[in-house]
Amino acid sequence: MLVGMTVALVALIATPSMPVQPPIAVAAGALSLDLVPETATARTGVTHTITAHVRDADGIGFPGVEVDVEIVGGAADDDAGTAGDTPAIPDLSCTTSGGGVGTAATCSVSYTDDDNDGGGDAVRGWIDLDGNDATTEADAGEGRSTGAASAPGCSASSTGDGDHPEPDGTDCVAMTWTARQATYVDLDPEDGSGAVGGTVTLTALVYDQDLGHADLYVDDMETAVATVEMHNATNLLLST
Repeated sequence: MLVGMTVALVALIATPSMPVQPPIAVAAGALSLDLVPETATARTGVTHTITAHVRDADGIGFPGVEVDVEIVGGAADDDAGTAGDTPAIPDLSCTTSGGGVGTAATCSVSYTDDDNDGGGDAVRGWIDLDGNDATTEADAGEGRSTGAASAPGCSASSTGDGDHPEPDGTDCVAMTWTARQATYVDLDPEDGSGAVGGTVTLTALVYDQDLGHADLYVDDMETAVATVEMHNATNLLLST
């Protein structure tokens, strides 16, 4: 009887429980990344948003994936994160969500050219599978568009698939910033009166080519205040 109980106990201990689901692992080439828009143009000071689209090999959106983004070089390179091409310290990152059959999982990053430098940016994005920035999984040789390879790497006009065939987990896009220029001036008040020999104060508002306030973006364009001595009734012209 004791032996039977022992055998039964051993059998009970040896019986496996419900299997534990292992953590999900994704092979390096199993996911693809597409950054949108491929190219864009905006005035300096305007926020530019890049959206990452991640899919698996079957075209199904894959959520929970970290995407790192590096402004490789250009006008706004020093306005987001660390200046220069520093993939081990990516300028921006996001984690995908949503998606499904035929629909990519997405996430977005945003930045701007704060310094009114103007010019073009090259922006590289890549899927960070291990979540460790020190191990960069980016295809550093991938160009902005596919085709015959030019000089390798991500730049506004580079071409080539890089070290891995497309589609892969890296993408390169371009952004062009147009600098704001002082174009219009408006004096306030439009009309008025003052005593002869006295002074009046005129405020000059300087506008850019889009009729936005240029003083917000152009370093040497501040709202000007002019004090004019009134010798007689006249129309006044102020140059900045």
